[in-house]
Amino acid sequence: MVDAKVSALEKISSNNPTEFVLQAIRILLQDFVYDVIEGGRRRAFAQLLEVTTNASKIPDEKSRSKMVREEILKHLGNTQVDLVKKISDNPGDLSQIKTLVDKLSTKKQQNLYAEVGRALQAYPQHPGLLLSRAYMRILSGVEDVDEIADTISAVIGFGSQLYRIDNNQIIAAISNVINVLSKSDKKNYAELVNIISQDEKIDEEIRNGIEEKVPDEFKSIVLLNRINKTMTQLNTIGKDDIWQAI
Repeated sequence: MVDAKVSALEKISSNNPTEFVLQAIRILLQDFVYDVIEGGRRRAFAQLLEVTTNASKIPDEKSRSKMVREEILKHLGNTQVDLVKKISDNPGDLSQIKTLVDKLSTKKQQNLYAEVGRALQAYPQHPGLLLSRAYMRILSGVEDVDEIADTISAVIGFGSQLYRIDNNQIIAAISNVINVLSKSDKKNYAELVNIISQDEKIDEEIRNGIEEKVPDEFKSIVLLNRINKTMTQLNTIGKDDIWQAI
């Protein structure tokens, strides 16, 4: 997609600077509308779906209504506004996320989770907000591993590409967060590691770094994925190049 946009700009004659500038502005505005404004709207709909889905699991109507009311009040609340601001103002400091969240009681974590969700509607690409949301989801119990994996992938993508966060910091922060799950929910942790290992959207250096920090009892997942990747590569190259690939 990026290459296509660059190609479109390169095709404009150097003798027509006005058209070049207008086309560049048009591309930037389109990206802003889709990535930021529409991203915020999609985030809001996702949160609404999350609340209604959880509410639908409660058979008693009175309890269901109470739950929805409480979630709305948390979403609109400002009890953790200082903490949300601290995370928002420091998008490049992912190392602080786990420490900040760990200091909170369960109730305060729930409030922060909701308020971070509201902040993400304005800043859908913020790596610190995304990582804190993923971590609190892990602490509260993982119901959807794919959701966590998607959020982690977004943290890596936005963190490295938009905010230019050092790869080592990204690796350390994400590993510290997701490895908590290895102690509380081994099955979902194994699935999460498997998804991350196979996610081609993730920068290879970062993916390898996260894999290196996986606890020893889960190293077999990483090894099997690497073997599978190597076999796939061997199947797509000529026989003369096999030994070179190995």
